[in-house]
Amino acid sequence: MSTRVERRVFINTAVLGVGEAVGQLANFAFVVVLARRYGVEVFGWYSFAMALGAVLALLVSLGGVGYVTRELARDAVGAQATFDSLRPLQMVNGLIVWLMIVIVATLSDVTPGETWVIVIVGAYQILLKMTALYLAPAAARQRPLAVAVVGGGHRVLVATLAGAAILLGLDAPVALLAMPIAALVALLVARAHADRYAPTAKAAISRLQVIRASLPFLGTGILAVIYSRGGLLLLTVMGGGIATGLFSAADRLLMPIYMVTAVFATALLPSLASLVDEPERMSELARRCLRLVLLTSIPMCALLAIFSHEIVTLVFGPELGAAGATLSLLAPLPVLRSVTTLWSTQCLAVNEEHGVAVAKTQSTVVFLVLATAGIWLAGAAGLAIACIASESYLAFRLRGLLARHSQCEPVFRVALRPVVAAVAAATVATLVSSMGLPLRLLLVAGALVLTLALVGGVRAHDLRFLTQIVRR
Repeated sequence: MSTRVERRVFINTAVLGVGEAVGQLANFAFVVVLARRYGVEVFGWYSFAMALGAVLALLVSLGGVGYVTRELARDAVGAQATFDSLRPLQMVNGLIVWLMIVIVATLSDVTPGETWVIVIVGAYQILLKMTALYLAPAAARQRPLAVAVVGGGHRVLVATLAGAAILLGLDAPVALLAMPIAALVALLVARAHADRYAPTAKAAISRLQVIRASLPFLGTGILAVIYSRGGLLLLTVMGGGIATGLFSAADRLLMPIYMVTAVFATALLPSLASLVDEPERMSELARRCLRLVLLTSIPMCALLAIFSHEIVTLVFGPELGAAGATLSLLAPLPVLRSVTTLWSTQCLAVNEEHGVAVAKTQSTVVFLVLATAGIWLAGAAGLAIACIASESYLAFRLRGLLARHSQCEPVFRVALRPVVAAVAAATVATLVSSMGLPLRLLLVAGALVLTLALVGGVRAHDLRFLTQIVRR
């Protein structure tokens, strides 16, 4: 099989990954300083606002970002009318959504400062969603530099402006104004880039027609965000800001893995969509991507579970040390989410967006039921268990969708070797628990790498494949 498509995916992922890494590093530093400076309760309401804004901001583009990206990847000129029809629509929708967030913040039982936190962070999420539409043409043309610069650059700007405000001793709402300011700059840059390379549309298209075609993507997006953020909303309502802050600290440490998976899926979608008429090549590409995802995510999550308490205390301080137990429970989640993200992307490429919407609807219902019961019984720990269980159910449903197209991959066989290495590392960690942290870390990481090599987790074929891609 030719490596042209795989090389394109690798390059796109590398470019997006660098931008995302820089942005996430800046964002992580910002979040840590925010939590340490203003305390766990303000951090909890900030996390609640991020979750609320993420859910409502999907209504800004009505799911059009995913639909436009796919259509532009197939026919850039023909789909330009679709892109043009959504631009004015999201301006009106953005204002309506922001007013909804203002109403929720006003009716919440919080202090005036915390109300402003919710309003400001909500505006940031809306502006980001508007920016995503203007980045769709670049993503569809598999030119990820603009996406990487805007995505990573705006987070660096947030960290810089907010960090300066925190150093000056300003209140949390003033410091958080850095977020919508940076998002507005990102929006203007993305819009200028989209207008610069936009082809002339062949013909106008009905806005209602575009909305109808986007609805499956909107439904999938809403379910995905509720699935990933709904737990925080429930936890805030049932447990308060402090409980939300503790859970968010653990979840935030997993965010880099989530983002890497999302970046990989973003780079992979156009390539998979272009192979819709070549199912064998699509299957081979997906198989190699699945192996790569599991090989990296399982060992990483094993280390997070083993050293959960030490990591939380080191990063967020003793005040949030209780989040270590939650982190150890959440550690398998990035592995499951990386698989479901990859399979969801593959389903979209074969026009199974309706099936994905149904599967995510079912898994979201399962999640909400389990999360409500779990929070009531065990707080943040119950929410963590609900996340694992519902993500497993989603993986099962997506696997069934891919089986219809003979695109199903044997996950157990691929994951077995990394899992064996993770178990070996956990065993060594138990045996050396009385040793100092640096020595324990060295021994556990060494056992993980050695076992992975001995059981054949890193295959020479895969190394040759990656080496060939890099050389070309």
